[in-house]
Amino acid sequence: MVIEKSKFDIVAPFYDIMMKLLFMPSGGESKFRKKISQLARIRSNHKILDVGCGTGTLTISASAYLEKGISIGLDLSHRMLTVAKSKSKNPRIHFILGNSSKMPFRSGSFDRVFLTFVLHELSPVVRQQTLREVRRVLKPDGLLIAVDYHVPKGKLKRVVFRALMMLEEDEAWNFVARGLAKELKSAGFQINRTEFTIKDLVSVVIANPVCR
Repeated sequence: MVIEKSKFDIVAPFYDIMMKLLFMPSGGESKFRKKISQLARIRSNHKILDVGCGTGTLTISASAYLEKGISIGLDLSHRMLTVAKSKSKNPRIHFILGNSSKMPFRSGSFDRVFLTFVLHELSPVVRQQTLREVRRVLKPDGLLIAVDYHVPKGKLKRVVFRALMMLEEDEAWNFVARGLAKELKSAGFQINRTEFTIKDLVSVVIANPVCR
């Protein structure tokens, strides 16, 4: 797939502010990103990939656990990466322009891969291509940490969820209808752990590639 200009180029200057507002009910974005990094059980020598890294907040947060490893952020948006690069000069952090469905990395390169709020943005076909690429670049004993929308239980929570989803496109509705776990299993992942956060509107799934 040819890299096209991302719609996120438009929101790049305001993206961090938007995220701060979104995560405010759950204690703030920094707290959320720190929790995700902790769930990944990162070791000091790990090689980490943050797919759809946006402005690099999680890429930078995950690097705090590294002494010898590196943290790489991959994104389709030039402007998002420009913001990301301005936020850190750490030599262990790298930001790369690239497509999630055809990543510029060798097979078995990474110990941990993050996918946070990426899959719901993709069409069903590209979604599975992306997950297969994640599976390819992960080491056999590596872990995928996937974070995305989840349909909550309870009438009030569902009202909030539907209001949030009104901002999304058809791909997102297709995604939540299938569910994060089903998407991962279809791409050859085994679910190890699932947690729910932000009033159960978001699921965090830890998964590993199934050996074939």
